[in-house]
Amino acid sequence: MGTTTNSARLAALGELCTNRALRRAELAWGGFHAAEWASLVALSVVAYEADGARAVGLVLFARMVPSAFVAPFVAVIGDRYRRERILLVVHLIRGTACLAAAAALALDAPPIIVYVSAVLAAVPLAAHRPCHLALVPLLARSPRELSASNVAALTLESAAVLAGPLVAAVLLAVSGPAAVFGACAAISFLSFAAIAGIGAGTPSTGAGVRPGVRGELREGVHALAGNPPVRLVVALFGAQTFVRGVLGVTLVVVAIDVLGIGEPGVGTLMAAFGLGGLAGALAGISLVGRGGLGRPFQLSLAGWGLPLVLIGIWPETGVALVALAVSGFANSLLDVAGFTSMQEHVDERLLGRVFGLFELVVIVAVALGSLTAPVLLDVLGSRGALIAIGVLLPGLAVLAHGGLGRIDDGMAVRADELDLLRRTEIFAPLSYASLRRLASSLGEQRAQVGEAIVRQGDDGEVVYVIVEGCAAVSRDGEPVDELGPHDTFGEAALILDAPRNATVTALEPMLLRTLGREPFLAEVTGNRLSKDALDRLVAARSPAAR
Repeated sequence: MGTTTNSARLAALGELCTNRALRRAELAWGGFHAAEWASLVALSVVAYEADGARAVGLVLFARMVPSAFVAPFVAVIGDRYRRERILLVVHLIRGTACLAAAAALALDAPPIIVYVSAVLAAVPLAAHRPCHLALVPLLARSPRELSASNVAALTLESAAVLAGPLVAAVLLAVSGPAAVFGACAAISFLSFAAIAGIGAGTPSTGAGVRPGVRGELREGVHALAGNPPVRLVVALFGAQTFVRGVLGVTLVVVAIDVLGIGEPGVGTLMAAFGLGGLAGALAGISLVGRGGLGRPFQLSLAGWGLPLVLIGIWPETGVALVALAVSGFANSLLDVAGFTSMQEHVDERLLGRVFGLFELVVIVAVALGSLTAPVLLDVLGSRGALIAIGVLLPGLAVLAHGGLGRIDDGMAVRADELDLLRRTEIFAPLSYASLRRLASSLGEQRAQVGEAIVRQGDDGEVVYVIVEGCAAVSRDGEPVDELGPHDTFGEAALILDAPRNATVTALEPMLLRTLGREPFLAEVTGNRLSKDALDRLVAARSPAAR
Protein backbone atom coordinates (compact mmCIF):
# COMPACT_ATOMS: atom_id res chain seq x y z
CA MET A 1 0.00 0.00 0.00
CA GLY A 2 2.79 2.43 0.94
CA THR A 3 4.71 1.64 -2.26
CA THR A 4 1.62 2.29 -4.36
CA THR A 5 1.00 5.59 -2.60
CA ASN A 6 4.61 6.68 -3.08
CA SER A 7 4.54 5.70 -6.77
CA ALA A 8 1.38 7.75 -7.33
CA ARG A 9 2.96 10.66 -5.48
CA LEU A 10 6.10 10.50 -7.65
CA ALA A 11 3.98 10.28 -10.79
CA ALA A 12 2.05 13.39 -9.78
CA LEU A 13 5.28 15.28 -9.08
CA GLY A 14 6.56 14.13 -12.48
CA GLU A 15 3.48 15.65 -14.12
CA LEU A 16 4.18 18.89 -12.28
CA CYS A 17 7.69 19.05 -13.77
CA THR A 18 6.24 19.02 -17.29
CA ASN A 19 3.96 22.00 -16.62
CA ARG A 20 6.24 24.94 -17.40
CA ALA A 21 3.94 27.67 -16.07
CA LEU A 22 3.19 25.86 -12.81
CA ARG A 23 6.86 25.02 -12.32
CA ARG A 24 7.76 28.71 -12.69
CA ALA A 25 5.07 29.76 -10.21
CA GLU A 26 6.32 27.29 -7.59
CA LEU A 27 9.97 28.37 -8.05
CA ALA A 28 8.93 32.00 -7.58
CA TRP A 29 7.05 30.96 -4.42
CA GLY A 30 10.20 29.36 -3.03
CA GLY A 31 12.28 32.40 -3.99
CA PHE A 32 9.90 34.76 -2.21
CA HIS A 33 10.16 32.82 1.05
CA ALA A 34 13.96 32.45 0.81
CA ALA A 35 14.32 36.23 0.41
CA GLU A 36 11.86 36.85 3.26
CA TRP A 37 13.72 34.72 5.79
CA ALA A 38 17.21 35.86 4.78
CA SER A 39 16.23 39.54 4.91
CA LEU A 40 14.61 38.98 8.31
CA VAL A 41 17.93 37.74 9.69
CA ALA A 42 19.83 40.72 8.25
CA LEU A 43 17.27 43.24 9.47
CA SER A 44 17.30 41.78 12.99
CA VAL A 45 21.10 42.01 13.13
CA VAL A 46 21.13 45.62 11.88
CA ALA A 47 18.50 46.69 14.44
CA TYR A 48 20.20 44.87 17.31
CA GLU A 49 23.55 46.48 16.53
CA ALA A 50 21.88 49.89 16.43
CA ASP A 51 19.85 49.80 19.64
CA GLY A 52 19.47 46.31 21.10
CA ALA A 53 16.41 44.09 21.48
CA ARG A 54 13.96 46.99 21.77
CA ALA A 55 14.93 48.21 18.30
CA VAL A 56 14.51 44.70 16.87
CA GLY A 57 11.00 44.48 18.28
CA LEU A 58 9.97 47.94 17.05
CA VAL A 59 11.37 47.38 13.55
CA LEU A 60 9.76 43.95 13.16
CA PHE A 61 6.49 45.47 14.35
CA ALA A 62 6.75 48.45 11.98
CA ARG A 63 7.41 46.25 8.94
CA MET A 64 4.09 44.46 9.46
CA VAL A 65 1.87 47.55 9.85
CA PRO A 66 1.44 48.42 6.13
CA SER A 67 0.71 44.80 5.30
CA ALA A 68 -2.00 44.74 7.96
CA PHE A 69 -3.81 47.60 6.23
CA VAL A 70 -3.38 46.07 2.80
CA ALA A 71 -4.37 42.47 3.66
CA PRO A 72 -8.21 42.78 3.71
CA PHE A 73 -8.25 44.29 0.22
CA VAL A 74 -5.75 41.96 -1.40
CA ALA A 75 -8.10 39.00 -1.67
CA VAL A 76 -10.73 41.16 -3.37
CA ILE A 77 -8.15 42.55 -5.82
CA GLY A 78 -6.92 39.03 -6.51
CA ASP A 79 -10.45 38.05 -7.57
CA ARG A 80 -10.67 41.02 -9.95
CA TYR A 81 -7.31 41.16 -11.76
CA ARG A 82 -4.83 38.76 -13.29
CA ARG A 83 -3.02 37.07 -10.43
CA GLU A 84 0.34 36.72 -12.18
CA ARG A 85 0.46 40.48 -12.77
CA ILE A 86 -0.12 41.15 -9.08
CA LEU A 87 2.71 38.71 -8.28
CA LEU A 88 5.00 40.56 -10.69
CA VAL A 89 4.41 43.73 -8.68
CA VAL A 90 5.04 41.79 -5.45
CA HIS A 91 8.48 40.55 -6.55
CA LEU A 92 9.43 43.90 -8.10
CA ILE A 93 8.67 45.78 -4.87
CA ARG A 94 10.52 43.21 -2.78
CA GLY A 95 13.60 43.26 -5.04
CA THR A 96 13.77 47.05 -5.27
CA ALA A 97 13.37 47.50 -1.50
CA CYS A 98 16.08 44.93 -0.69
CA LEU A 99 18.41 46.58 -3.20
CA ALA A 100 17.81 49.94 -1.53
CA ALA A 101 18.63 48.44 1.89
CA ALA A 102 21.85 46.93 0.54
CA ALA A 103 22.88 50.27 -0.98
CA ALA A 104 22.10 52.14 2.26
CA LEU A 105 24.30 49.78 4.28
CA ALA A 106 27.11 49.89 1.73
CA LEU A 107 27.09 53.70 1.86
CA ASP A 108 26.93 53.78 5.69
CA ALA A 109 23.57 55.56 5.60
CA PRO A 110 21.60 55.95 8.86
CA PRO A 111 19.81 52.77 10.01
CA ILE A 112 16.43 54.47 9.47
CA ILE A 113 16.99 54.16 5.68
CA VAL A 114 17.39 50.40 6.10
CA TYR A 115 14.29 50.26 8.29
CA VAL A 116 12.16 52.15 5.76
CA SER A 117 13.38 49.84 2.99
CA ALA A 118 12.53 46.81 5.14
CA VAL A 119 9.02 48.12 5.74
CA LEU A 120 8.56 48.60 1.99
CA ALA A 121 9.87 45.08 1.33
CA ALA A 122 7.27 43.66 3.74
CA VAL A 123 4.25 45.29 2.07
CA PRO A 124 3.93 42.44 -0.50
CA LEU A 125 3.55 39.89 2.31
CA ALA A 126 -0.21 40.48 2.36
CA ALA A 127 -0.57 39.88 -1.37
CA HIS A 128 1.75 36.98 -1.99
CA ARG A 129 0.06 33.96 -0.40
CA PRO A 130 -3.57 34.71 -1.44
CA CYS A 131 -2.61 35.55 -5.05
CA HIS A 132 -0.35 32.53 -5.42
CA LEU A 133 -3.00 30.16 -4.03
CA ALA A 134 -5.55 31.69 -6.42
CA LEU A 135 -3.20 31.49 -9.45
CA VAL A 136 -2.14 27.85 -9.13
CA PRO A 137 -5.58 26.32 -9.92
CA LEU A 138 -5.60 28.30 -13.19
CA LEU A 139 -2.25 26.82 -14.19
CA ALA A 140 -2.84 23.19 -13.20
CA ARG A 141 -4.02 20.87 -15.97
CA SER A 142 -5.54 18.23 -13.73
CA PRO A 143 -6.56 17.74 -10.10
CA ARG A 144 -3.59 15.43 -9.54
CA GLU A 145 -1.26 18.10 -10.85
CA LEU A 146 -2.89 20.64 -8.54
CA SER A 147 -2.33 18.35 -5.55
CA ALA A 148 1.30 17.85 -6.58
CA SER A 149 1.78 21.62 -6.74
CA ASN A 150 0.56 21.96 -3.16
CA VAL A 151 3.07 19.36 -2.03
CA ALA A 152 5.83 21.14 -3.96
CA ALA A 153 4.87 24.51 -2.47
CA LEU A 154 5.09 23.19 1.09
CA THR A 155 8.44 21.55 0.39
CA LEU A 156 9.89 24.63 -1.31
CA GLU A 157 8.70 26.92 1.48
CA SER A 158 10.27 24.69 4.11
CA ALA A 159 13.48 24.49 2.10
CA ALA A 160 13.46 28.30 1.87
CA VAL A 161 13.09 28.62 5.64
CA LEU A 162 16.26 26.52 5.84
CA ALA A 163 18.23 28.02 2.95
CA GLY A 164 17.36 31.69 3.55
CA PRO A 165 18.75 31.95 7.10
CA LEU A 166 21.66 29.64 6.21
CA VAL A 167 22.71 31.88 3.31
CA ALA A 168 22.30 34.87 5.61
CA ALA A 169 24.52 33.25 8.24
CA VAL A 170 27.27 32.58 5.70
CA LEU A 171 27.12 36.09 4.22
CA LEU A 172 27.09 37.67 7.69
CA ALA A 173 30.20 35.67 8.59
CA VAL A 174 32.18 36.55 5.43
CA SER A 175 30.78 40.00 4.64
CA GLY A 176 27.84 41.71 6.38
CA PRO A 177 24.13 42.60 6.25
CA ALA A 178 24.56 44.54 2.98
CA ALA A 179 25.53 41.33 1.19
CA VAL A 180 22.47 39.57 2.59
CA PHE A 181 20.10 42.27 1.33
CA GLY A 182 21.87 42.21 -2.04
CA ALA A 183 21.33 38.47 -2.30
CA CYS A 184 17.65 38.92 -1.39
CA ALA A 185 17.29 41.50 -4.16
CA ALA A 186 18.80 39.08 -6.68
CA ILE A 187 16.47 36.26 -5.56
CA SER A 188 13.44 38.58 -5.83
CA PHE A 189 14.34 39.66 -9.36
CA LEU A 190 14.81 36.00 -10.36
CA SER A 191 11.35 35.29 -8.95
CA PHE A 192 10.04 38.23 -11.00
CA ALA A 193 11.55 36.66 -14.12
CA ALA A 194 10.00 33.29 -13.29
CA ILE A 195 6.50 34.79 -13.05
CA ALA A 196 7.05 36.91 -16.17
CA GLY A 197 7.83 33.71 -18.08
CA ILE A 198 4.38 32.27 -17.34
CA GLY A 199 2.88 34.33 -20.19
CA ALA A 200 -0.75 34.87 -21.02
CA GLY A 201 -3.61 32.51 -20.38
CA THR A 202 -4.62 33.16 -16.76
CA PRO A 203 -7.76 35.26 -17.14
CA SER A 204 -9.05 37.84 -14.72
CA THR A 205 -12.02 36.74 -12.66
CA GLY A 206 -13.39 40.24 -12.36
CA ALA A 207 -16.34 39.77 -14.69
CA GLY A 208 -19.88 39.79 -13.43
CA VAL A 209 -21.86 41.86 -10.96
CA ARG A 210 -20.14 42.31 -7.61
CA PRO A 211 -21.35 44.00 -4.42
CA GLY A 212 -18.31 46.30 -4.31
CA VAL A 213 -15.16 46.02 -2.20
CA ARG A 214 -16.94 46.65 1.09
CA GLY A 215 -19.68 44.18 0.26
CA GLU A 216 -17.19 41.50 -0.72
CA LEU A 217 -15.22 42.10 2.46
CA ARG A 218 -18.40 41.74 4.51
CA GLU A 219 -19.10 38.43 2.80
CA GLY A 220 -15.61 37.26 3.73
CA VAL A 221 -15.97 38.41 7.34
CA HIS A 222 -19.33 36.64 7.67
CA ALA A 223 -17.88 33.48 6.12
CA LEU A 224 -15.12 33.49 8.74
CA ALA A 225 -17.09 34.67 11.78
CA GLY A 226 -20.03 32.36 11.09
CA ASN A 227 -17.92 29.23 10.59
CA PRO A 228 -16.92 27.82 14.02
CA PRO A 229 -14.30 25.29 12.80
CA VAL A 230 -12.51 27.85 10.62
CA ARG A 231 -12.84 30.55 13.28
CA LEU A 232 -11.14 28.28 15.81
CA VAL A 233 -8.31 27.31 13.44
CA VAL A 234 -7.64 30.95 12.51
CA ALA A 235 -7.63 32.00 16.19
CA LEU A 236 -5.10 29.29 17.07
CA PHE A 237 -2.98 30.24 14.07
CA GLY A 238 -3.08 33.77 15.44
CA ALA A 239 -1.69 32.58 18.77
CA GLN A 240 1.03 30.56 17.03
CA THR A 241 2.12 33.52 14.88
CA PHE A 242 2.12 35.78 17.95
CA VAL A 243 4.61 33.36 19.50
CA ARG A 244 6.57 33.42 16.26
CA GLY A 245 6.76 37.21 16.48
CA VAL A 246 8.10 37.06 20.02
CA LEU A 247 10.56 34.33 19.02
CA GLY A 248 11.93 36.40 16.13
CA VAL A 249 13.17 39.04 18.57
CA THR A 250 14.14 36.67 21.37
CA LEU A 251 16.35 34.48 19.17
CA VAL A 252 18.60 37.44 18.38
CA VAL A 253 19.24 37.98 22.10
CA VAL A 254 19.64 34.26 22.77
CA ALA A 255 22.13 33.76 19.94
CA ILE A 256 24.31 36.78 20.72
CA ASP A 257 24.06 37.23 24.50
CA VAL A 258 23.03 33.83 25.94
CA LEU A 259 24.63 31.25 23.62
CA GLY A 260 27.50 33.51 22.53
CA ILE A 261 27.45 32.32 18.90
CA GLY A 262 27.38 35.85 17.46
CA GLU A 263 25.47 37.37 14.55
CA PRO A 264 25.88 34.37 12.20
CA GLY A 265 24.33 32.30 14.99
CA VAL A 266 21.01 34.09 14.44
CA GLY A 267 20.89 32.67 10.92
CA THR A 268 22.07 29.27 12.13
CA LEU A 269 19.25 29.01 14.68
CA MET A 270 16.65 30.03 12.11
CA ALA A 271 18.14 27.55 9.64
CA ALA A 272 17.63 24.78 12.22
CA PHE A 273 13.97 25.74 12.31
CA GLY A 274 13.91 25.51 8.52
CA LEU A 275 15.60 22.11 8.50
CA GLY A 276 12.93 20.75 10.81
CA GLY A 277 10.30 22.35 8.61
CA LEU A 278 11.66 20.58 5.55
CA ALA A 279 11.43 17.22 7.32
CA GLY A 280 7.94 18.15 8.51
CA ALA A 281 6.91 18.99 4.95
CA LEU A 282 7.81 15.49 3.81
CA ALA A 283 5.93 13.98 6.76
CA GLY A 284 3.01 16.35 6.18
CA ILE A 285 2.27 14.75 2.81
CA SER A 286 0.69 11.90 4.78
CA LEU A 287 -1.98 14.33 6.05
CA VAL A 288 -3.08 15.47 2.59
CA GLY A 289 -6.33 13.90 1.51
CA ARG A 290 -7.28 12.48 4.88
CA GLY A 291 -9.94 13.46 7.36
CA GLY A 292 -9.51 13.83 11.08
CA LEU A 293 -7.14 16.81 10.91
CA GLY A 294 -8.17 18.33 14.23
CA ARG A 295 -5.95 16.07 16.32
CA PRO A 296 -2.81 16.49 14.16
CA PHE A 297 -3.40 20.25 14.33
CA GLN A 298 -3.69 20.08 18.13
CA LEU A 299 -0.54 18.00 18.56
CA SER A 300 1.42 20.20 16.16
CA LEU A 301 0.37 23.34 18.03
CA ALA A 302 1.67 21.87 21.27
CA GLY A 303 4.80 20.60 19.50
CA TRP A 304 5.52 24.12 18.24
CA GLY A 305 5.69 25.57 21.75
CA LEU A 306 7.16 22.90 24.01
CA PRO A 307 10.69 22.93 22.48
CA LEU A 308 10.94 26.63 23.32
CA VAL A 309 10.45 25.75 26.97
CA LEU A 310 13.37 23.33 26.69
CA ILE A 311 15.66 26.09 25.37
CA GLY A 312 14.67 28.32 28.28
CA ILE A 313 15.42 25.58 30.80
CA TRP A 314 18.61 24.34 29.13
CA PRO A 315 20.25 27.16 27.11
CA GLU A 316 22.91 25.24 25.20
CA THR A 317 23.64 25.63 21.49
CA GLY A 318 23.06 21.95 20.67
CA VAL A 319 19.80 21.91 22.62
CA ALA A 320 18.62 25.08 20.89
CA LEU A 321 19.36 23.69 17.43
CA VAL A 322 17.50 20.43 18.07
CA ALA A 323 14.58 22.18 19.80
CA LEU A 324 14.11 24.66 16.97
CA ALA A 325 14.25 21.83 14.42
CA VAL A 326 11.40 20.13 16.33
CA SER A 327 9.40 23.38 16.31
CA GLY A 328 9.99 23.69 12.56
CA PHE A 329 8.82 20.11 12.05
CA ALA A 330 5.63 20.86 13.99
CA ASN A 331 5.16 24.10 12.04
CA SER A 332 4.91 22.25 8.71
CA LEU A 333 2.40 19.74 10.07
CA LEU A 334 0.41 22.60 11.58
CA ASP A 335 0.22 24.36 8.21
CA VAL A 336 -0.90 21.24 6.34
CA ALA A 337 -3.60 20.37 8.87
CA GLY A 338 -4.79 23.94 9.36
CA PHE A 339 -4.87 25.05 5.73
CA THR A 340 -6.56 21.84 4.61
CA SER A 341 -9.21 22.23 7.31
CA MET A 342 -9.89 25.79 6.18
CA GLN A 343 -10.13 24.80 2.52
CA GLU A 344 -12.58 22.01 3.28
CA HIS A 345 -14.88 24.10 5.47
CA VAL A 346 -15.15 27.24 3.32
CA ASP A 347 -17.06 27.74 0.06
CA GLU A 348 -14.48 28.11 -2.73
CA ARG A 349 -16.15 31.33 -3.90
CA LEU A 350 -15.24 32.90 -0.56
CA LEU A 351 -11.95 31.13 0.08
CA GLY A 352 -9.78 33.93 -1.29
CA ARG A 353 -11.36 36.47 1.00
CA VAL A 354 -11.15 34.17 4.01
CA PHE A 355 -7.44 33.60 3.34
CA GLY A 356 -7.02 37.36 2.95
CA LEU A 357 -8.54 37.88 6.42
CA PHE A 358 -6.40 35.02 7.72
CA GLU A 359 -3.35 36.84 6.37
CA LEU A 360 -4.46 39.94 8.28
CA VAL A 361 -4.66 37.91 11.52
CA VAL A 362 -1.17 36.50 10.90
CA ILE A 363 0.35 39.90 10.16
CA VAL A 364 -1.21 41.56 13.18
CA ALA A 365 -0.24 38.67 15.47
CA VAL A 366 3.40 38.70 14.30
CA ALA A 367 3.52 42.48 14.73
CA LEU A 368 2.09 42.32 18.25
CA GLY A 369 4.50 39.52 19.15
CA SER A 370 7.44 41.59 17.92
CA LEU A 371 6.22 44.56 19.95
CA THR A 372 5.63 42.44 23.07
CA ALA A 373 8.99 40.68 22.98
CA PRO A 374 11.12 43.54 24.41
CA VAL A 375 8.67 43.87 27.32
CA LEU A 376 8.89 40.14 28.08
CA LEU A 377 12.69 40.29 27.84
CA ASP A 378 12.82 43.20 30.30
CA VAL A 379 10.43 41.54 32.77
CA LEU A 380 11.33 37.84 32.45
CA GLY A 381 14.72 37.78 30.77
CA SER A 382 15.44 35.79 27.62
CA ARG A 383 15.08 32.38 29.28
CA GLY A 384 11.88 33.33 31.08
CA ALA A 385 10.41 34.78 27.88
CA LEU A 386 11.08 31.52 26.02
CA ILE A 387 9.41 29.48 28.76
CA ALA A 388 6.39 31.81 28.88
CA ILE A 389 5.68 31.76 25.14
CA GLY A 390 6.51 28.06 24.92
CA VAL A 391 3.88 27.16 27.53
CA LEU A 392 1.19 29.28 25.84
CA LEU A 393 0.63 27.06 22.81
CA PRO A 394 0.33 23.69 24.60
CA GLY A 395 -2.08 25.36 27.04
CA LEU A 396 -4.27 26.59 24.18
CA ALA A 397 -4.07 23.16 22.52
CA VAL A 398 -5.52 21.60 25.68
CA LEU A 399 -8.27 24.22 25.97
CA ALA A 400 -9.24 23.71 22.30
CA HIS A 401 -9.43 19.91 22.63
CA GLY A 402 -13.23 19.74 22.32
CA GLY A 403 -13.49 22.22 19.46
CA LEU A 404 -10.77 20.54 17.43
CA GLY A 405 -12.47 17.20 17.98
CA ARG A 406 -15.65 18.62 16.46
CA ILE A 407 -13.66 19.67 13.42
CA ASP A 408 -12.88 15.98 12.94
CA ASP A 409 -16.59 15.14 13.15
CA GLY A 410 -17.50 17.80 10.61
CA MET A 411 -14.94 16.56 8.11
CA ALA A 412 -15.90 12.89 8.30
CA VAL A 413 -16.68 11.57 4.83
CA ARG A 414 -16.54 7.86 4.14
CA ALA A 415 -13.48 6.89 2.13
CA ASP A 416 -15.44 4.48 -0.05
CA GLU A 417 -17.68 7.29 -1.32
CA LEU A 418 -14.70 9.43 -2.28
CA ASP A 419 -13.11 6.44 -3.97
CA LEU A 420 -16.36 5.75 -5.84
CA LEU A 421 -16.46 9.29 -7.25
CA ARG A 422 -12.78 9.18 -8.21
CA ARG A 423 -13.41 6.04 -10.28
CA THR A 424 -16.12 7.62 -12.44
CA GLU A 425 -15.38 9.29 -15.76
CA ILE A 426 -17.15 12.58 -15.08
CA PHE A 427 -16.17 13.11 -11.42
CA ALA A 428 -12.53 11.94 -11.61
CA PRO A 429 -11.20 15.29 -12.95
CA LEU A 430 -12.64 17.24 -10.00
CA SER A 431 -10.48 18.60 -7.20
CA TYR A 432 -10.34 16.87 -3.84
CA ALA A 433 -12.34 19.71 -2.26
CA SER A 434 -15.08 19.36 -4.91
CA LEU A 435 -15.22 15.59 -4.41
CA ARG A 436 -15.64 16.06 -0.66
CA ARG A 437 -18.55 18.43 -1.22
CA LEU A 438 -20.19 16.02 -3.64
CA ALA A 439 -19.59 13.07 -1.30
CA SER A 440 -21.35 14.93 1.50
CA SER A 441 -24.37 15.45 -0.83
CA LEU A 442 -24.72 11.82 -1.90
CA GLY A 443 -27.86 9.88 -1.11
CA GLU A 444 -28.45 6.12 -1.21
CA GLN A 445 -30.92 4.04 -3.20
CA ARG A 446 -31.42 0.31 -3.72
CA ALA A 447 -33.08 -1.46 -6.62
CA GLN A 448 -34.31 -5.02 -6.99
CA VAL A 449 -34.08 -7.25 -10.06
CA GLY A 450 -36.38 -5.99 -12.81
CA GLU A 451 -37.00 -2.61 -11.18
CA ALA A 452 -36.90 0.42 -13.51
CA ILE A 453 -34.68 2.98 -11.81
CA VAL A 454 -35.43 5.69 -14.41
CA ARG A 455 -37.95 5.63 -17.24
CA GLN A 456 -37.68 7.16 -20.69
CA GLY A 457 -39.69 10.40 -20.92
CA ASP A 458 -39.75 11.10 -17.18
CA ASP A 459 -38.35 14.33 -15.76
CA GLY A 460 -34.83 14.00 -14.37
CA GLU A 461 -33.59 15.57 -11.15
CA VAL A 462 -31.01 13.00 -10.01
CA VAL A 463 -27.74 11.53 -11.27
CA TYR A 464 -26.98 7.93 -10.28
CA VAL A 465 -23.62 6.27 -9.53
CA ILE A 466 -23.59 2.47 -9.39
CA VAL A 467 -21.88 0.99 -6.34
CA GLU A 468 -22.96 -2.65 -6.72
CA GLY A 469 -24.84 -4.59 -9.39
CA CYS A 470 -25.52 -3.98 -13.07
CA ALA A 471 -28.35 -2.55 -15.14
CA ALA A 472 -29.69 -2.65 -18.71
CA VAL A 473 -30.25 0.52 -20.71
CA SER A 474 -33.07 0.50 -23.28
CA ARG A 475 -34.52 3.12 -25.63
CA ASP A 476 -37.92 2.75 -27.29
CA GLY A 477 -37.97 -0.81 -26.00
CA GLU A 478 -34.68 -1.76 -27.61
CA PRO A 479 -31.55 -2.65 -25.55
CA VAL A 480 -28.68 -0.22 -26.11
CA ASP A 481 -26.17 -0.74 -23.28
CA GLU A 482 -25.31 -2.33 -19.94
CA LEU A 483 -23.90 -0.47 -16.92
CA GLY A 484 -21.92 -1.76 -13.92
CA PRO A 485 -20.05 -0.54 -10.83
CA HIS A 486 -18.57 2.99 -11.11
CA ASP A 487 -20.76 3.83 -14.11
CA THR A 488 -23.08 6.83 -13.94
CA PHE A 489 -26.41 7.53 -15.61
CA GLY A 490 -29.04 10.25 -15.63
CA GLU A 491 -26.62 13.06 -16.51
CA ALA A 492 -28.13 13.95 -19.90
CA ALA A 493 -31.51 14.97 -18.48
CA LEU A 494 -29.84 17.38 -16.08
CA ILE A 495 -27.23 18.86 -18.40
CA LEU A 496 -29.69 19.25 -21.32
CA ASP A 497 -32.69 20.10 -19.09
CA ALA A 498 -34.70 17.50 -21.01
CA PRO A 499 -36.73 14.36 -20.18
CA ARG A 500 -34.95 11.04 -19.65
CA ASN A 501 -33.85 9.65 -23.04
CA ALA A 502 -33.68 6.00 -21.91
CA THR A 503 -34.95 3.49 -19.36
CA VAL A 504 -32.48 1.88 -16.92
CA THR A 505 -33.56 -1.44 -15.38
CA ALA A 506 -31.78 -3.44 -12.67
CA LEU A 507 -30.49 -6.82 -13.85
CA GLU A 508 -29.56 -7.83 -10.28
CA PRO A 509 -29.90 -6.31 -6.80
CA MET A 510 -28.24 -2.89 -6.95
CA LEU A 511 -26.82 -0.31 -4.57
CA LEU A 512 -26.62 3.22 -5.96
CA ARG A 513 -25.52 6.66 -4.81
CA THR A 514 -27.72 9.55 -5.89
CA LEU A 515 -26.77 13.18 -6.48
CA GLY A 516 -29.24 16.02 -6.93
CA ARG A 517 -29.32 18.56 -9.76
CA GLU A 518 -27.94 21.57 -7.91
CA PRO A 519 -24.68 20.13 -6.46
CA PHE A 520 -24.08 18.12 -9.64
CA LEU A 521 -24.30 21.11 -11.99
CA ALA A 522 -22.43 23.42 -9.63
CA GLU A 523 -19.36 21.20 -9.44
CA VAL A 524 -19.24 19.48 -12.84
CA THR A 525 -20.07 22.40 -15.13
CA GLY A 526 -17.61 24.61 -13.25
CA ASN A 527 -14.65 22.32 -14.05
CA ARG A 528 -13.48 22.28 -17.68
CA LEU A 529 -12.04 18.75 -17.62
CA SER A 530 -15.10 17.31 -15.92
CA LYS A 531 -17.44 19.21 -18.26
CA ASP A 532 -15.54 17.85 -21.29
CA ALA A 533 -15.89 14.30 -19.97
CA LEU A 534 -19.60 14.89 -19.34
CA ASP A 535 -20.14 16.26 -22.84
CA ARG A 536 -18.42 13.21 -24.35
CA LEU A 537 -20.55 10.87 -22.27
CA VAL A 538 -23.80 12.65 -23.13
CA ALA A 539 -22.91 12.66 -26.84
CA ALA A 540 -22.08 8.93 -26.78
CA ARG A 541 -25.40 8.09 -25.10
CA SER A 542 -27.63 10.38 -27.16
CA PRO A 543 -30.16 8.78 -29.57
CA ALA A 544 -28.30 10.31 -32.52
CA ALA A 545 -25.19 8.35 -31.57
CA ARG A 546 -26.99 5.03 -31.91
